[in-house]
Amino acid sequence: MNIAIVEDDQNTQDELKQHLLHFCKEHKLSFDIECFSDAQSFLNRPASLFSLVFLDIDLPGISGMKAAVKLREQKNDIMIIFVTSLAQYALKGYKVQAFDFIVKPFNYYSLEMSLNRALPTLKTKGKTLVIAQTDRTKKLINIEDLIYIEVINHTLYFHSTKETYSSIDTLDRYHKELSADNFALCNRCYLVNLHFVTGIKANEVILSNGHKLTISRYKKQAFIDSLNLYLSQEDAF
Repeated sequence: MNIAIVEDDQNTQDELKQHLLHFCKEHKLSFDIECFSDAQSFLNRPASLFSLVFLDIDLPGISGMKAAVKLREQKNDIMIIFVTSLAQYALKGYKVQAFDFIVKPFNYYSLEMSLNRALPTLKTKGKTLVIAQTDRTKKLINIEDLIYIEVINHTLYFHSTKETYSSIDTLDRYHKELSADNFALCNRCYLVNLHFVTGIKANEVILSNGHKLTISRYKKQAFIDSLNLYLSQEDAF
């Protein structure tokens, strides 16, 4: 995972980097960290190289908030965590879809809490699923774009944010493959990406695309438990 730190104060930059390396060691992860002392140097690099940026707001030249706006104007989905003493800007972070906001002075534990919330989303970024379509061609689907998988008469339908693909396969296979990527069964016919769940009403799971899926009484509690665990990890500021 590639992480950018954009921070003009050298001491803060060093401290943040050390905390990230400590997190890697403690959680047995691997981060490649690149540091920048101003926003322009960071913007000169392809943002697609990075999964996450720790971005100070009070920077020389282009502010961190303006840099975030530029990233979003480019339709870039890099995860942004603001690290700043300017707590009054927290609400503005919503406009650039910032994931979190860490206020200086920070410690390792505040950073760890933020990273623990971010990891479920970061782990699915860039991951793909290979499906053998019914027309005998193979298709790569980005897992983060996959809303749910539906089975009808032994045919699987992969409903993504872009379109729907079909394949002759078993739902059980994909349940095993995707269980670590925040997918859960709401009944034996639907495997759902929890990221797209907006609510549960009576015996239905409501998705962000407007679809409503039946939830079985046998799987309801397990599905709710999986959703609550996901939301607790995904609880952005």
